[in-house]
Amino acid sequence: MAEKIAVQLTAPQGGIDNPNLSGGVYEITSGWHPYSHSLAEPMLSGTIVRNNSNKPSRVINASLLTSYSDDFYHRIHISPSQLDLGNIASTQEVTFYVWNAHFTQKRLTAIAGISEGLVLEGKKAPYDYQALEEQTYKLTVTPDGSSVIDDSIVFAFDEERPSIIITGDRIVAFAFMPNWQDGITETLEWSTDILTSESGFEQRSALYLTPRRTFEADFILHQNERQYFNNMMSWGARNWAIPLWHYIQTLNVAAQQGDNFIGCTTQDIEFSEGGLILLYRDFTTYEIAEVSAISEDGLTLKRPLQADWKKGTRLYPAKSAYFAKQPSLSRKTDNLQLASITFFIDDTNPFKGVAPEETYLGFPVFMMKPEESNDLTSQYQRLLETIDNKMALPSMFDKSTYSFLVQSYRWLGMGRTEQRQFREFIYFLNGQQKTAWIPSHADDLTVVDIVSATEPVLVIAPCGYKRFASNDADKKHLVIYLNDGTHYFRKIIDSEAIDGKERLAMDSPLGKQLQPSDIRRICYMRLCRSNSDSVEISHVTDSEGLAASQLTFKRVRDNEL
Repeated sequence: MAEKIAVQLTAPQGGIDNPNLSGGVYEITSGWHPYSHSLAEPMLSGTIVRNNSNKPSRVINASLLTSYSDDFYHRIHISPSQLDLGNIASTQEVTFYVWNAHFTQKRLTAIAGISEGLVLEGKKAPYDYQALEEQTYKLTVTPDGSSVIDDSIVFAFDEERPSIIITGDRIVAFAFMPNWQDGITETLEWSTDILTSESGFEQRSALYLTPRRTFEADFILHQNERQYFNNMMSWGARNWAIPLWHYIQTLNVAAQQGDNFIGCTTQDIEFSEGGLILLYRDFTTYEIAEVSAISEDGLTLKRPLQADWKKGTRLYPAKSAYFAKQPSLSRKTDNLQLASITFFIDDTNPFKGVAPEETYLGFPVFMMKPEESNDLTSQYQRLLETIDNKMALPSMFDKSTYSFLVQSYRWLGMGRTEQRQFREFIYFLNGQQKTAWIPSHADDLTVVDIVSATEPVLVIAPCGYKRFASNDADKKHLVIYLNDGTHYFRKIIDSEAIDGKERLAMDSPLGKQLQPSDIRRICYMRLCRSNSDSVEISHVTDSEGLAASQLTFKRVRDNEL
């Protein structure tokens, strides 16, 4: 019998001996060619034919494995495959690409899905895409058409139907001017989770990154305005571009069609990069534009202006908003109608919160005086618990033994700088989360004797401090206002009643001698948070004029931790 001897073929130069190769595969060749023999000179033309007379001893079923090239080739690509246009307030142009990644010619037979307000520029069907050919298409989206864009533009080839998805919302300016008789009410609303212990200490967590924001205004709609408004209500569930009416200004220099820069005042006005502006002539003649950059002397626009705007044209920052509730309408005559509308800003509302500069014991001090044309109210709150079995007399317990004063504060601000500073402060408070020292702004103690420069003692008229308040942390911290405009922060560390007067020992002397007549007022000062997550700002006039707000503060014990 003939003896069959199995041998291993010569290993390739790569140094890999593969023990998994079958004997049948080894029979195909008699050996590996040296690597250098594979480096043939390139041929300008001709054909290389390699004959293999050795047939495999058996047939192995196999399939072609995918490779890196299959991730890109043998298909039609559209890039990008989805366009989210966001809020469309003016004509937008976007570019995308169609690439035939086949190694053969492919025919474009049709393009479908182009709805009203979409204009596509590029190769039309029918068109033969050559192997690996790419074409550029420009899609123009106009404000005309359906309020919601949710389209799919399909490119039909012989065997494939790739598509590009277009989404967005067309927004129209709510270009009616408000009735300023009662002003415009802006509301900022945060959300704070508060856990209160039985001793009165709190753990507070902010739940919103930025506050929710609404604007409430009244409108007088007459004749054609009323007709236009009532027809617009067919889009009553959609978004509008509303101007921030209190930030009105007028163009000092005319703006021409094609300009991409508008000269204007930007300081202390809520323009934002990527935000909207409104150029306004009347309720049907306006233009909405998008801001790409803000400088001290004006705004750079993402796209050129579509019309000419003469000197004196009104300019507003604008926000995307929807009706928080459907408008309340009151018909006065057949062509006169009143509307009361609350708009909800459909966007985040970031603003830089800034703490007051002055600090005391590590916390900022809010020194801005309140407006007192109306009464400022206050109330002492305690953590009381009542046990009542409905049979005997009820029993009441003070769980923390501390009082927590709740006091109101009314603010009036004139001009954009004061309004910005107040907005920075309420953003710093972040609803009910953060704290600041709040003076009572009342004449709480009356000095009746000279205050020594070196002795930390105040001699005051008898007011029951020693008897009632000496152990109350609510009345330990003072702000001393002098007639020369200066002030001091001090802490009361002891008290005593002597000869019909009361002596208060402070934590440090004032450093200067004072007569009682030098002191304008001494107020208690409490560490407080806002007692509400909602803040209303009443814009009585535009931002160069008057705005008003009312806050309520509640004492906390954070400084005692």
